[in-house]
Amino acid sequence: MPHTNHPLSQSERLEYIKKRLNDSQLNPIEIYTLMDQLSYHSSIHASTHFPAFGSVHTGFSIEELHLLTLALVSNHTKLDLSGFVSDKQSTGGALGSRTSLIVTAIIVASGFMMPKIASRANRTPAGTVDVMEVFTHINLIHSQVLKTLERARGCIVSDQELWNFNHDHFIRFDEPVSFSSFDKIIISLFAKKLLTSVNHLVIDIPVGKNMLIKKFSDGETIAHTCIMLGKRFGITVSADIHEIYEPIGSGVGVMIEAKDTLEILENNPHRPKKLEDKSIRLAGKLLDICYKDQKSHLNGKEVAKEILFSGKALTSFKNIIEAQGGNPDISSQQLSRPIHTFELKSKKSGTIYEIDMRNMNTIAKILGAPQDKQAGIHIIKHKKDIISNNEVLAEIYANDIYHFDEAVESLENLPIYTIEN
Repeated sequence: MPHTNHPLSQSERLEYIKKRLNDSQLNPIEIYTLMDQLSYHSSIHASTHFPAFGSVHTGFSIEELHLLTLALVSNHTKLDLSGFVSDKQSTGGALGSRTSLIVTAIIVASGFMMPKIASRANRTPAGTVDVMEVFTHINLIHSQVLKTLERARGCIVSDQELWNFNHDHFIRFDEPVSFSSFDKIIISLFAKKLLTSVNHLVIDIPVGKNMLIKKFSDGETIAHTCIMLGKRFGITVSADIHEIYEPIGSGVGVMIEAKDTLEILENNPHRPKKLEDKSIRLAGKLLDICYKDQKSHLNGKEVAKEILFSGKALTSFKNIIEAQGGNPDISSQQLSRPIHTFELKSKKSGTIYEIDMRNMNTIAKILGAPQDKQAGIHIIKHKKDIISNNEVLAEIYANDIYHFDEAVESLENLPIYTIEN
């Protein structure tokens, strides 16, 4: 269906609002028109032009979600891939949890194809492709992605050059009008999977105070909806719901998270073990659903461990780097350091009660992340650690002195650590 050249009129928008307020389902033509508007007209913001989205407490039905997703991708070029095509997707919000690069390397080394197409970070200090850009080119066009997949069976690239629709604009509703059923997350998630021919998917659903998903029950609702919707699209879905209260890597920021990735792939003794464990768990779940459809009795988690610890995942990762135009001769020791460093020290003895990830996110953004790839926060002490007065809790990094000074001053009003006696 070709897209329309002009935004809907006010009267047309009111008809959508009235219909959804009465909990009536939109028909296919209305759905295609609606998604066309959000995809192509950057002047339209969902929270102001389509408040019906935020007013419907029951959310969309599976049929509507199915049609909305199809409508969103209807005018865009698909990566036409065959065979087992796997992917991992997170609902977002977890800082310092860069598992996608590691999972991709494991899955590709196992023999399955994994096209990882992601967006740059918008509200966080680092995103998957921001980190991948440390190692190689990420802005590939359609034909280059296909060549990369042919050479390496995997890729980790930006969606910027692939699909010219207003994808992130659609998902970034203002929080007060985000719809209770999290339909925006689900539609956005499945749109990318359809465009990459994915048929096996593991969904990472972090839950917690500072996550997009606050309650475990909401995570279960999303998981159930994704499994049901996946069946409509011929995608086998496995979900991993887990609570998270602090970054499970060494910190937040592009270079810090790139170093975490390489250290885990290298089996470096100083690697972040919690991030490694989560990567193995997600890769294992993804392999399990692939093996099940292959009628294989292999254990996904055990295969993932063997691939990671044997160095096969590192080899696959370097193959992907080279296929995307980068230099595969890279190690965690070669990554560059920032110009400015500040040691954040405790002001009293006690036990770390909480790490405020919202404040951490804000400080990292003030430091200049993700545009400044060296900017970020290296976490030294974690929740429940017992610490002494004047002990170093974290290190603050940046290259720009003005951003650096502002971030250090902001720590007084935006504390990262809460320490109890």
